[in-house]
Amino acid sequence: VFQGIFICASNHARSFDAALMRRFTFRIEFQPLSALQRRAMYAELALGWQNPSFDEAPPALDAATDARLARLDGLTPGDFANAARRIRSLALPATAWIDELEVEHGTKPSAGSRSIGFL
Repeated sequence: VFQGIFICASNHARSFDAALMRRFTFRIEFQPLSALQRRAMYAELALGWQNPSFDEAPPALDAATDARLARLDGLTPGDFANAARRIRSLALPATAWIDELEVEHGTKPSAGSRSIGFL
């Protein structure tokens, strides 16, 4: 009998049947970032905003960037991490952030592409 802690993650939890789901004592669902959270994460990573207590609003974005970011519903912190890795590894300028986030958004099932992975 296993006496440890088992942690499982899936992007397909809605495909699991009730009998399987009953075997998990705790279930956590992480939602995508809200528009406000996307702006704050963009300000931190792309603009270098450092305000961990969030006692002040993030810096204002130019209208074009704000509009593009607003259309990217469904982004997660992981999407920002993927964009950051590409930006670092390719030595892209800070202005590439929104382009890279749009690439990440394009991989979402809601964007019409199909993902490949393990079930």
